[in-house]
Amino acid sequence: MSRLENTQQFLSHALWADTGHQALDSIENWESFIKAQEKSRAPYRKLHQPFSLYAELLQNTVYETLSSFFPYCKQLLNEDWFSLCEAYRRQYPNKSYQLFRCAENVPAFLGEQSNWVERYPFLEDLARYEWIEVQVENEREQILPKHTIPFAPDSPEQLQTLAPVWNTASELQTSWYPIPRIIEAMQKDGAANKDSNNPKWTNTMAIDYHLTLLFIFRDPWSHRARFFELNSLTAQLIQLSLINPKESYESILKELQSSIPELAAISLETLLNEGLSIFKQLHTEGILLGSCPSEITDITPHE
Repeated sequence: MSRLENTQQFLSHALWADTGHQALDSIENWESFIKAQEKSRAPYRKLHQPFSLYAELLQNTVYETLSSFFPYCKQLLNEDWFSLCEAYRRQYPNKSYQLFRCAENVPAFLGEQSNWVERYPFLEDLARYEWIEVQVENEREQILPKHTIPFAPDSPEQLQTLAPVWNTASELQTSWYPIPRIIEAMQKDGAANKDSNNPKWTNTMAIDYHLTLLFIFRDPWSHRARFFELNSLTAQLIQLSLINPKESYESILKELQSSIPELAAISLETLLNEGLSIFKQLHTEGILLGSCPSEITDITPHE
């Protein structure tokens, strides 16, 4: 058993640890690596070639996976994408049985590439957007509360008695760059260079600071990731409701009004009618999945 354990440890180190990756880069590096493994060097002296082939398979798997998950980043980084994928694989070896988890550190990794960030300051935010898409598509199937109805409220009375059921295969991304505009421009570039295997970023639009709030979610019909750009009020409304999932629509609207001075002058009737319109739109988009009976928290005892 000790021989088997030694073999497993050696294989693991050679294929996953940073020094192991470096050892497979050349036969000379491999010889030095073998010499450093005092207890197990002899049985593995001839394994450089098969190990290298397996390491190449891992390398290609990570490259193809990251290329699939981050197509817009790949389009930007173009000729350096392969070497960046390999540098990332060595720095962040996958430690999860879920293959998609191998990509979770890509946004932070790309944010550390100062030469590319200087050229594309929105690079980390773009990578984070693409990573969130991957996450929401891989979320488990949502279990809806009991007595959920697949409708948004259509009257002020229903705002009092029902609570929202949000799409939880989702995440709100706050970015200082107009990610939707950037993606649209890159899609146009890709279409214009559709015959090229490596379309380059040729758009010259000015990338200015612009606070962007994106609700990125898994479409309940297509099961693909989508985004919906929110204004700050709607984003706060959703966040308040997610914090207090059993509160009624009306309670959430009132709480939003009390937290934002600009809404103080709006009448309750106007607030509720505006809320009905917002909830209807969010339901149409697939962000609001439906409604369920709210939890009654304000009960006046009978005399």
